[in-house]
Amino acid sequence: MRKYVIHGMKLVYGFLILSGFYCLVYSMILRQSQTAFLYSLLFLPVLLACSIAMRKAGSVVKYVCFAIVILAVMVMIYRALHFSVMDINIGLVVTVFSVFWYFHARASRQKCWLESPTYWFLLFFIIVCIAGRYYEDLFLVKLSCFAAGYTYLLVNIVRNDDEMKGIFRDFSSMNRLPVQRMKRNNNRIMLVLSGITAAAMAAAPYLKLDQLIIWLTKLARKLLIFVFSFFQSGNTETVEIPANEKMDLMFPEVPEQDSIFMKILDMILEYVGEILVGILLLAAAYLIVKRLIQLYRQFNQGLDENGDMVEDLRVTTKTTERVKEQQEKENLFFNMSPAARIRKHFKGQIQKAYRMKGEEIRKSGTPEELEQQLTMSPEDKLRFHSYYEKARYSHETCTREEMQEMLKL
Repeated sequence: MRKYVIHGMKLVYGFLILSGFYCLVYSMILRQSQTAFLYSLLFLPVLLACSIAMRKAGSVVKYVCFAIVILAVMVMIYRALHFSVMDINIGLVVTVFSVFWYFHARASRQKCWLESPTYWFLLFFIIVCIAGRYYEDLFLVKLSCFAAGYTYLLVNIVRNDDEMKGIFRDFSSMNRLPVQRMKRNNNRIMLVLSGITAAAMAAAPYLKLDQLIIWLTKLARKLLIFVFSFFQSGNTETVEIPANEKMDLMFPEVPEQDSIFMKILDMILEYVGEILVGILLLAAAYLIVKRLIQLYRQFNQGLDENGDMVEDLRVTTKTTERVKEQQEKENLFFNMSPAARIRKHFKGQIQKAYRMKGEEIRKSGTPEELEQQLTMSPEDKLRFHSYYEKARYSHETCTREEMQEMLKL
């Protein structure tokens, strides 16, 4: 029972994040955060449906079907409640945002950050509170303070459970360990301490604590100004400038010249800027598509009942080729270890020898076959070969002395 209660609290935590952002947008545009909060209540079933889809969908197709159903239901509800076009667009954007991050969590085998409470979002709620004060929206201030207190309490509950599970797991061999009594006592102490702090955070607008902090800040500022006023010189004189006169401290204007060279340079820079922007957009699109393809492949990997990955041992030609394509090439360019330098020196000497004789290097050649083109003595060639084999195939690390001797060959 406790497990489902905590999971429900995590869903409420994700809802408060989305609702805080939603109300902040409405407060900046229409100054109607209270109405926006009522609209945002629709995000609770969206988060619940996404959470179920993340755990039940075994493939991308099933999850996409879940997502389409969620979006269709949201559109039907918005139209039934006669929402405006702006309300529908903002609501669908937030819905797609939630669906995507649950998809990302399922594909990467991680918990969705909307269900992983952390202290970092206290900073987000502080920003929402400051924005509420700036826009004179009292409801937004109250909502942010309540969300901050709720987040603080939930983070302490989740972390306390995780730590207690680790303690009981480590000391499970002790027969006389009073597990249940320790759990009850620990939960009571934690709830009392964290509950008082969370209640104070949520009640801050009603107790005028935020105004008290602002008043103390202003008082500290006045005290600093009063203290620093003693360090000022008493002989300072102020020069008053008549209202009808201006101080001409600017440099003389440079007359514009229509130079052909400057026009050509401006045109070249303009084209270069457009090309760079296009390259950046293409690179961003490529990275996004690549990441989505990677998530798609990870999503389709099977899971057993315990959540462990199921390895498919059936080997086909298509899967073998795909694995070969996904294997990352080893990059020795920035590697300055002795083994890497030995391997780079070996490659450079082989390429130099083949280039001098005008022959082409066979990719299927073994190190011994490639070394036949080297003009070395048999002893040097033997050491040259042994150092490369140690750097390339051995589990032992090469020493700096071996590297220096290799570079001399």
